[in-house]
Amino acid sequence: MRIALVVGHRKSSQGAVGSEGISEFNYYSEFCSILQKKLTKLGINSKVFKRRNRRGYTSNMNELHSRIDAYGAKYAVSFHFNAASSRARGHEVLYWSRSREGERVARLFDNAFDKYLSNRDRNLLSIDKGRGGGFLRKGSSVNVLLEPYFAAHQAGFVKGTMGYDNLMKAVVEVMAKIAGVSSSQDNSAPVTHDDNTDMPSDNGEYNSGYIIGKKSRKNLEAVGNPLLTKVAQKAIKLTKQDFSILEGGKFVPYRPTDSTASQQILDAVIDAIKKS
Repeated sequence: MRIALVVGHRKSSQGAVGSEGISEFNYYSEFCSILQKKLTKLGINSKVFKRRNRRGYTSNMNELHSRIDAYGAKYAVSFHFNAASSRARGHEVLYWSRSREGERVARLFDNAFDKYLSNRDRNLLSIDKGRGGGFLRKGSSVNVLLEPYFAAHQAGFVKGTMGYDNLMKAVVEVMAKIAGVSSSQDNSAPVTHDDNTDMPSDNGEYNSGYIIGKKSRKNLEAVGNPLLTKVAQKAIKLTKQDFSILEGGKFVPYRPTDSTASQQILDAVIDAIKKS
């Protein structure tokens, strides 16, 4: 059984650009490359597919599916994130309305996103035509399209954050399930990194499992206190969570509703000061 991992959009038309400046095409080019390696370790056959870099949506989609069919994929999963820039938050999964197996697989992904992602469940979308339809209707494979987050909230899903780790964990779990193998994952807690393999260096500043986003760094720079910047860089490595820095240099949980996060940030800041 083979799974096609389809990177959304193409090189010269890269889709939505998230709040961290990463396009759908670039985000999932890297994500799918890492995902394929994880699936290989589980004994799951998969291959990353990209549309050819030419104009013509229909011809490109036909050509894409001809390659997917030639590969012999039973399932094809297309990776996107929602382009809306409003305050909307959440995940959704699209499938072709005439495919019962597509609906079943879409529901598996939706359930996994409910389990691992801390954003709103926007449920399944049954597609006949229009948005995503060109991919979902074509080929011999069972096709689904994933939109795990909105572009405006990309900071919570960039590589090195808990959101990214849990997105990867959710996708691997579902693909292992449809392939009939064990995912060998600890489902009791979010993924953490044992080393810096495949971690973003961010120009060498933040080489830990978590990063300080662009807006937070801008607020830090505006304060103009090198010691505060140094403390923040160390604290983000110690918290094992994401946090934000507001105007004036105030450290706050990335999701303020988390009642335990504030104390964890405070503890990390204190430790960081001691080590500075």
